[in-house]
Amino acid sequence: MLLSTFVDILQDWLPAFAQQRSGRRAITQAMGALLALGRRTLSRALWALGQQGKTRAKRVSLN
Repeated sequence: MLLSTFVDILQDWLPAFAQQRSGRRAITQAMGALLALGRRTLSRALWALGQQGKTRAKRVSLN
């Protein structure tokens, strides 16, 4: 229930982005930050989502 409420709140972010895929990346990063252990950095958020080996250029440019 808490997770579904959090996802609903994050869905409200989508209109703030010019492109839908940028909004989805922001939501994904927010979810990763919630799940990350230790310091709340972008690398930890990506690691928590299992995306540590993927290209970071697109994700970093969002920040």
